[in-house]
Amino acid sequence: MNKDQVVVFEKQMKELMEDSRLVKVDKAEVDEYNKLKTQYESWRKTLNSIMEDLQDFRRLREESKTLEVQVQELDDALADSQTTLVEHQQQAETVQAEVDEIRGLVDLCKRW
Repeated sequence: MNKDQVVVFEKQMKELMEDSRLVKVDKAEVDEYNKLKTQYESWRKTLNSIMEDLQDFRRLREESKTLEVQVQELDDALADSQTTLVEHQQQAETVQAEVDEIRGLVDLCKRW
């Protein structure tokens, strides 16, 4: 092949490429691929966000269970403390009555 034939061949190939159905189909497929890739990336980000939310939910649920146990323990301790307080108040009332009686007797003795 001489140089002129090569130039003619290259020119014909360029012309075929410009109007080629295969090239148009390939461009359409590339566009579709890029569109799907963008959609996939969007879904992937959404899924990752959902997975992070799920992990946070599980962590918070476990923390909540731990806190509920602690609250129950504190409620039990409070109930015990309130029972002890009531008992001490009753004892204080009994002792106060006895103290009042003894003071009355001391005052009576002082008068004699």
